Amino acid sequence: MVNFVKIPMYEFNVDGSIKPNPIFHRSWDKLHSRCIEYPFAASKVEKTDKILDIGTAKADKAWCDWLDNLPSEVHATDYDDNEYSFKNVIFHQADVRQLPYENDTFDKILAVSVIEHIGLDDAQVNIANKPKVEKQGDIEAVRELIRVLKPNGILVMTFPLSKQEFIFADSARVYSMERVELFNSLIEPLSLEYYEYQHASVKKLYVEYEKKPLTPKKTSIFSRGNKQAVTEKEEAAELPNFKPEIPGMVTWRKLPYQKEFINSEQHCHIDGVLCGVWQKKI
Repeated sequence: MVNFVKIPMYEFNVDGSIKPNPIFHRSWDKLHSRCIEYPFAASKVEKTDKILDIGTAKADKAWCDWLDNLPSEVHATDYDDNEYSFKNVIFHQADVRQLPYENDTFDKILAVSVIEHIGLDDAQVNIANKPKVEKQGDIEAVRELIRVLKPNGILVMTFPLSKQEFIFADSARVYSMERVELFNSLIEPLSLEYYEYQHASVKKLYVEYEKKPLTPKKTSIFSRGNKQAVTEKEEAAELPNFKPEIPGMVTWRKLPYQKEFINSEQHCHIDGVLCGVWQKKI
C-alpha cells in the first residue's frame, strides 16, 4: 500500500463551510468548482440506504471511486454510456428527464454540475444521438428527480450562479436567484449555500485583479481571456499578507446567499456556484 495517499473527501472550515479539496485541482494555481461541489455533495450523504448519482459517466474518477465504496446501494445514470468499471454501483444509461426507476425509489439524489446542461443545444454529451433540446429541460429534469425520490427524500444539486441568468456557450445555464425559485416551487429548499471563486487572501472576486497592464520587465501571475493581468511586483504590493491555506493563488469561499453578495460580472460559468439541498415533502 505504499503507492496510495488517503485524504478526506470533505472537510469543514470553522464557520461550517466546505473547504476546497485539492484532489480536484485542474492546475496548480486554479481551483475548479468541482473542488467545492463534490465535497459538498459528499458531506450530505451520511448514512443513506439508497442513492442515485446523475451525470456519472463524465464525473471525476475520485468521485466514482468514492461512490463505489459507499456502504449503501448506489445507482448512477448518464445520457452517455459509462466507461468506469464499477464494482458495486449499478449504472443505467438514460435521459435524466425519463429515468428507468419507479416512483419513490431513492433516499438521496446527487446532481453535481449536471442540471444546468439539460435541454440545451450543446448539452455536453458524447454519443451521436443527442438529447432533446428543451427550453425548460432543467425544470423537467428536477420534476423527474422528485418523482423517483422517496417522501422526505433529499435532492443535492450544485450549479453555476450569478446575479443575472444567462447561457454559457450554448452548453450551460448560469442561474439567477429568480430561476432557483422555480426549483424551490417544486421541492422545498433546506439549505442554499453560495461559493465564489476569489483571490485566496482577500474576499474579492478573482477577476477584479485583472486590471493593470503588463510591462516587459515584469512577469504575470495569471491572465484570463483577453483581460490584462496583474504583475508579481504589483500583486505583492497589493496583497502583502498572502498566505493561502492550500497551494494556489485562488480559492472558493462561502458568501451569504443574498443578491448583494453574488457576483454580477462573471466572465465564465465557474465564478460562482450554488450548493443546495432540497427535500421532497409527503
